[in-house]
Amino acid sequence: MFLYKWIGVGSLTDEYEKFFIYSIFHIPVAFLTAILSFHIFFERFYNSKNKAVFWMYIIATSLFFVLAKRAFGYFYFDPQYFSKESADESFFSIPKLLLELFSLYLMVGMYGMIYFIGRWNKQQQALVILNEEKAKSELNLLKYQVHPHFLFNMLNNIYSTAIIKSPETANQILNLSNFIEYNLYHSKKELVPLSEEFEYLNNFIELQKIRLGDKLNVEIELPEDADKVYIQPLLLLPVIENSVKHGVEKSIRNSWIKIKIDINTEHNELTIEVSNSTEEPIINSDVVEKGGMGLDNLKKQLKLYYPDKHLLNILKEESVFKIVLKIIYHNHV
Repeated sequence: MFLYKWIGVGSLTDEYEKFFIYSIFHIPVAFLTAILSFHIFFERFYNSKNKAVFWMYIIATSLFFVLAKRAFGYFYFDPQYFSKESADESFFSIPKLLLELFSLYLMVGMYGMIYFIGRWNKQQQALVILNEEKAKSELNLLKYQVHPHFLFNMLNNIYSTAIIKSPETANQILNLSNFIEYNLYHSKKELVPLSEEFEYLNNFIELQKIRLGDKLNVEIELPEDADKVYIQPLLLLPVIENSVKHGVEKSIRNSWIKIKIDINTEHNELTIEVSNSTEEPIINSDVVEKGGMGLDNLKKQLKLYYPDKHLLNILKEESVFKIVLKIIYHNHV
C-alpha cells in the first residue's frame, strides 16, 4: 500500500513528493489502527462477557485516528499541496471526515481479511493434529487392549454372580462396568451434561479407592442444576488423574481431593476448582510449569473446543496443589 500510494498514484501526476508525504503518515496510521483493532481489542475483549468494552475501544480508536488524519491534512498537507481548494473548508467538514474514515478502514479491512484467514488456518491445523492424535489412540486401543465391548459384557456377567456372594465386590465391578460403558458410548457424544460427567468421574474415584484404600478421601460439591450444563465428555478426567498421581500416590499419609463446582447461569460460566493435598515441594516441577502430559492434553482440548472461552490456572499453595478451570458452557445440545 505504501508503494502503491507513493509510486503508483504519484506516477499518474508526477507528484512523487506529495504522495510520499501522504503515504509516510497515512499508511503507518492505518497499520497501527489494524494492530490495535485485531491483535489487542478483538483478541482480548471480543469474546469477553461484555462486548460493549470491545466496541467502545473500536469507536474511540476510530475517532482518534480519523481526527488525527484530518488534522494532518487540514493543518499541513492540504495547505501545502491544495492551498486554494482547502482554504475555506472547516476542520469538521463532513465529506472530508467521511473520506478519512473510508480511506482508513479500506486498509484496515484488507489487513483484517489476512488476519482472519491466518486465524482460520491455525484452527484447521490444530483440528488436524487433534484428529491424528485421536486416531493413533484408537488404533493403539484396538492393537494392544482387550476389545472393550467384550470386557464390558463379561463384567456384567461377573457382577450378576458376585452380587449374591460378595456385594462389596459386586459394587466394585459395577463401578468398573459403568466406567467402561461411559468410555464406550457417552464419550463419543459432542456434549454431555455435567452431572453425567461427574457420575463417570465418581466411578473413576471409586476405582482409585479400591487401589489406594483409606489413603484417599474425596469431597465433591456439585450444584443441583448440573444437569443443565453441557460440556465436552472426558474433559475433566485429566484434572482428577493429575490430583491422584501427583498428590495422593506420592503421599505417605492420608490425602484428600476437593472438587468444587460453581455455575453462573447469568453468564453461562462454569468454574471447576480441584485441589489436593501434597507433601513434596513441586513449585519448580513440570507439574506446575507444564501441568504434565494429562494436563497438556487438557490444554489442547480447551484450545480446540473452547477457544477464547476458557481460563486455566495451575496454583501451588502451602501443602496444596490447585487447578482452577473456567469455561463458557453450553446449556443445551
